[in-house]
Amino acid sequence: MIIYNKHIQILTTIILLIALIAVYSCSFINIKAEKIKMDKHYEANISKKNRSYYNFMASRLQINELNYKEALDTIKTAIENNQESEYLKKEKINLLIRLKKDAEALEEIENLLKKNPKDIQLLITNGDIYLKLKNIKKAEEKFLKAIEISPQLKKIYFILADIYTQANDFNNVTQIYNSFIRQFPNSYEGYLMLGKLSVKAGKIKKAEKALKKALEINPDSEDTKFEIIKLLKLIGVNTKTENKQDINDIITNFYIDILQNNPGNTRAALELAYFYHTIGERKKSRLIFNQLGKQSCDNPEIMQYILALSESKLYIPALIMLEELILTAKDAAADFHYIAGLIYEELKNIKNAKKHYLQITKTRQTLYENSALRLAIIYKDQNQIEKAIQLLDKITEEGTNKDSLFFLYLGLFYEQTKQLDKAKQAILKGLTNTPKNVNLIFRLGVIYDKLGKKASCIKEMKKVIKYEPNNAQALNYIGYTYTNMGKNLAEAEKFIRKALTISQKNGYIIDSLGWVLYKKGKYQEAIIQLEIARQYVKDDPIILEHLGDAYAKKNRIKAAIQYYQESMELSKKNNTELKKKMKRLENKK
Repeated sequence: MIIYNKHIQILTTIILLIALIAVYSCSFINIKAEKIKMDKHYEANISKKNRSYYNFMASRLQINELNYKEALDTIKTAIENNQESEYLKKEKINLLIRLKKDAEALEEIENLLKKNPKDIQLLITNGDIYLKLKNIKKAEEKFLKAIEISPQLKKIYFILADIYTQANDFNNVTQIYNSFIRQFPNSYEGYLMLGKLSVKAGKIKKAEKALKKALEINPDSEDTKFEIIKLLKLIGVNTKTENKQDINDIITNFYIDILQNNPGNTRAALELAYFYHTIGERKKSRLIFNQLGKQSCDNPEIMQYILALSESKLYIPALIMLEELILTAKDAAADFHYIAGLIYEELKNIKNAKKHYLQITKTRQTLYENSALRLAIIYKDQNQIEKAIQLLDKITEEGTNKDSLFFLYLGLFYEQTKQLDKAKQAILKGLTNTPKNVNLIFRLGVIYDKLGKKASCIKEMKKVIKYEPNNAQALNYIGYTYTNMGKNLAEAEKFIRKALTISQKNGYIIDSLGWVLYKKGKYQEAIIQLEIARQYVKDDPIILEHLGDAYAKKNRIKAAIQYYQESMELSKKNNTELKKKMKRLENKK
């Protein structure tokens, strides 16, 4: 009985399904019949839009695979199939920007803005491109328009403020921040930025008023507190001695307040320690520095802050912090020694730079090697080039996986001491690790040139061009070498002219062009180029000698002798060939 009931249920279901299929089929036939009656032009448009959507999806896949050029072509096809779609046109603009086709992107944006001049995103993108192209006036115009249309967009105010700040336009920056404050009266950001600006301009009262308001709106803002500290330090500089203690106490309290609310604030801890140091509270200063030194391995913010000081050329605070932190830094001490060495070098305090570099041991192999390279350069600058060579020889012998710079400098130092075979070996050893390193290959070419192996020199320079087709130095070297050899002059000129398209104001390359024209017998053209070269490089004896040769060929004896004399005065070696040239011309007078 149960089986029988199941069969009835199954049969009923089948009947219902058949009925539904029949109804659907009738509906489908009716729909199809109606579609056949549709206007053929409309049907073609529907098909085009479908193709457009397909193209759009294909472009998304190409973008995901970073194939932006192909994606751009695909989006263009999508637009052809759906010319009314603003969305597709904006996608095209995004791709043009990615491909750095800014001029085309601007044209597309301007066309869309004609239809919809209040499109905020387009206006902002337009302004961004003009900023990138350094067309500040146009960028300003677009961003001001954007604010006029949509004054609630905070970021535009800050972009404009940055534009005016870079132009040192204090009045307009002030106006922008005041506009921001009027639009967002309960936002502390406007008051903070106005306060910062006033601190920078030394406008104490305005800064005090703005920052007080910023702190009132947002009492927890660390940025505001740091800016108030800056202001107080500025006030302290111009305050009588008897009142300075009060200001120092307020500064200290602000730092302590920041650290109580956020004990991990590295900037506050470092600045407080340094502040204690500057006001003579050395015990308090040392206590904080000792704690920070112990944390330095696990707290990268310490090094980041000191590097930021160094990049801002605040070398003295950076060095005081480093010298203090080193005492308890342990494993991080090597990093601090290295940065201290670099800063002392920047300050021309070579004695202290060497002291710090010499503290770094092989336990930190990379830093040890880098400090050895810095020491080698110092020794070379102090005319202790043999000591520099010894040090780099030792480093490069300790293993093969060294940075190419070690071999490059070792090769250069051997080259400068006329040990050309050793220079070649050092460069070749470096090339075993990095066979495509263009700096090493270029140097090898120079060494072959000095060894008189011109064919090998040109071969190496052509390798440089293979890896870096726009390497102006290598292109010029080949052209100049061919010119001096007196062969392949047409090819030499091509190489030199290509080098000039890359480095148009390089006096040495312009000299090469003048020299190849001279070798081709085009003396007047040579003089023109050589005179231009002399404008860029005024004290090069070779250029001056080339000018003398060219004027001599034009039988302008006085000018030729004058250039030969100038070349002789600048040349450090006794040029007997030049003396002979001058004597021949003197006899022609």
